Amino acid sequence: MRLVLAIFFVLNIFFVYAQDKQDVSSCAQILTGEVRDKITTDILPEAIVVLSDKDGTIIETQMVKEDGIFSFIVKCKTEYGLEGKKTEFTSESKTFTTDENDGKVLKLLILLDKGNIDFITDAKAKKVLTDTIAEIEEAKSIALPDPVPDVITTLIEKKSVVKIKPVYFDYESSWLNQKAKNELQKVIDLLKENPKMVLECGGHTDSKGTDSYNQWMSDRRAKRVVDYLVQGGISTSRISGKGYGEKNLVNQCTDLVSCTDAQRAINRRVEIVIVKR
Repeated sequence: MRLVLAIFFVLNIFFVYAQDKQDVSSCAQILTGEVRDKITTDILPEAIVVLSDKDGTIIETQMVKEDGIFSFIVKCKTEYGLEGKKTEFTSESKTFTTDENDGKVLKLLILLDKGNIDFITDAKAKKVLTDTIAEIEEAKSIALPDPVPDVITTLIEKKSVVKIKPVYFDYESSWLNQKAKNELQKVIDLLKENPKMVLECGGHTDSKGTDSYNQWMSDRRAKRVVDYLVQGGISTSRISGKGYGEKNLVNQCTDLVSCTDAQRAINRRVEIVIVKR
């Protein structure tokens, strides 16, 4: 009887092992890499690395240790997003698509920097607030409802944004999620249907952070949108990108005004302006 039970136990282990092996062998790859300081190239321990699917849904999050190394198991022939972030650093995002080679090891390097952040003084904050209020009054800006309507018209340096929905970004991020890509595909289709149309992609931020950091982030967001449109087959002669920092808030959410994150989020955007039809 003991012999029969022993044989049954061994066969059961073999079956489970074979089943697990079959599951793992359904084409998987290893994604690994390091998180480093973009300027000094030093390892950044305790940085957070987030793996997401093509729709921006988080699959797994890891905190790197002293060696700065992260590692994920990913599927073959699948699109992913990878984001690295750490306190006092600007988050960095990239997308990639795995091929069909089972067991392949992918190596990616995440470089984080601080975006030339400087500290704002009380006097400077007051001046920023005064300038912002003046701009809002001049443009007769009105706080937008939440959620934001699909069609937005506002004044930005005497240009109007009409019938093109803005692209929105997460806090301290210039990564295009799937929803943003879907909106930009509509813009690509619009440009192909109107070969004489010329656009400007204006990058914007909320009021958090310093002037220099927000200017840098808005430039980065504008460039990310321009690059995506160019990849979609649109000539660079028909698209320009410019960052406006936090100069053109669509509501009253300055540094000295208490706002919810949802209210600040509508300022983290790229507005696509038709400059020539």
